[in-house]
Amino acid sequence: TRRRDLRGRLRPHGRADAVPEPATFRIIGDSESQCFRMARPRPRSGAAALPALGTRGGSGIKNVALQIALVVLGVPLLAIALLQGHTLYVDLTRPATPWPPPGERIQFPAHHQSVKRALAEFAALPPSERAAFRAGVEDALQPLPQWLAAFDRRPAAILCIGENHEPYLRRFLADRLFPTLKADILLIEATAREAERLRARVEAGDDPVLLLGADVARLLRSALAANPALEIAGIEERPGQLSARRGQDAGSREGSIETNFRARYRPGRRHVVLYGAFHCSRQGGWLFQRLRRQPPPGTPAGALLNLRVAWEHLEPPFEMFTYFLDELGFPPGDFVIADPGALPAEIADWFPFLSANELRVFGAVAVFRFHP
Repeated sequence: TRRRDLRGRLRPHGRADAVPEPATFRIIGDSESQCFRMARPRPRSGAAALPALGTRGGSGIKNVALQIALVVLGVPLLAIALLQGHTLYVDLTRPATPWPPPGERIQFPAHHQSVKRALAEFAALPPSERAAFRAGVEDALQPLPQWLAAFDRRPAAILCIGENHEPYLRRFLADRLFPTLKADILLIEATAREAERLRARVEAGDDPVLLLGADVARLLRSALAANPALEIAGIEERPGQLSARRGQDAGSREGSIETNFRARYRPGRRHVVLYGAFHCSRQGGWLFQRLRRQPPPGTPAGALLNLRVAWEHLEPPFEMFTYFLDELGFPPGDFVIADPGALPAEIADWFPFLSANELRVFGAVAVFRFHP
C-alpha cells in the first residue's frame, strides 16, 4: 500500500504515464549480511514495456543511421576542404620569389678551390692537348635553342626531365624550355586528383600555384600555350597504392609511379615527364631506368631520353663547371651538354661529383644562365 499510495500522489491527473515511476528500495537478506539494492520499476503492461517501433521509433532509427552516414562521409570531405583551403592560403600568402636571381658570380666560395686546381692543370697541358680539350668540350656543348630544334626532329616518345623543386629553376623552365618544347602529354609529380586541381587553378588565373614548394603556374601556362591540346596528368603514388603496398609489405613508391606511368602511356604520342632529378636518372630502380629496361610496347629504346635541368647557381657542381667554362672563354648563355660521354676525360678527374652524379646518369644536361 505504501508504494501504491506514493505512485498515486506522484501521478498527474489525466496521464498516468507522464512521469517515470520512481525507483524503490527493498531489503534483501541472506545468511551473512543484509544490503540495500535498488529495484527497477516493473513495466505496467506489455504495450508500455517497449518503445513503439512504428512511426516514431522507426523514424528515430532512420535518423540515427542518417546521422552516422553524415559523420562517416562528412568528416573526410571536411578534411579535404580544409586541406585545400590551407593549400590555397599558403600559395596566396607566400612571398613571390624575386627576379632576377642573385647575380654574384661565386655563390659557393668553399667549393672553388677545386676549380682553381682544374684551371691550373689545364694551363699546364701542352698547347696541342689544350686545343684538343677545347675542341672536345665544344663538340659536347650546344646552345639550348639549337638542342631544342634538334630534339623536336627526333621521334622521341618519352622525355624525362629531372629537376630540383626550386623557384628559379621553374622560372627558367617556364621562360626558356617549355615555350618551344613540343609535347602531347605532360606527366607531373602529383597524384591524378592533385594534377586536375593544379590545372584548374592555373586556368582560373591563380598565381602562384605551388607544386612541391615551388611555383608551377608559369611553367604550366607556357606548356599549354605551346601545346593547346596538351594533357596534364599526375602519376605520383596514390594513397590507396601506398596503403596496399604497406599492407602487403611489398613494392615501392617508384613501382607505383611506374605503374601509373604505364597506365597513362599512349603509343605514338610524345610524353614529357617532369619529376625530381633522381627519378629521371639512369641508375638504381628509379623510374627512367625501369622504363629503359622494359620500354612500353612498341616503343624503341632509342625513343627514350632523360634530360637533367639546372641553372648555373643551383648547386656547387654546376656553378664550378660554368665558372670553368667562362675562364676558358666559352661563350655565355644557356647551354646543353648534348653528349656527356663526348666530354674530354679530364672533366671526370677535375669535376668528379658532377661527372658521377649528373653526366654519367643523364643523356643530356641543360644549364640555364641569367642574362637580361
